Amino acid sequence: MYLRPADVSATFGAFTALSAPGSRIALTYIRKKFGRRPRAVFLWLLGEPMRSAFDPAEMAQLARSHGWRVLSDTNVYDWLREAPGVQLARRQVGLQWLESIWLGKLEAEIEYGGA
Repeated sequence: MYLRPADVSATFGAFTALSAPGSRIALTYIRKKFGRRPRAVFLWLLGEPMRSAFDPAEMAQLARSHGWRVLSDTNVYDWLREAPGVQLARRQVGLQWLESIWLGKLEAEIEYGGA
């Protein structure tokens, strides 16, 4: 969310260049809301930029373009399904309601040329 999409891509590329095949990575990202980057008034008031958001298919494609395969991509909805009885309201969570934890594995060595 703090990085521009091109910077997220470059970061994946850097991890690819520094990682051996089979390496794993975990990261968080903000999911798009209604197909676009969500507005974050609280962050704006703090002077924090909201520079990117992705839908899960976009994140998977971006990672795949650098040799990473999705192992899991989960968010609050998934976690609540796995924890029956847990009650959680959006106001308790804030923007993190749209946050996902993405896990991936580097499939094979690829020649990095930037994307």
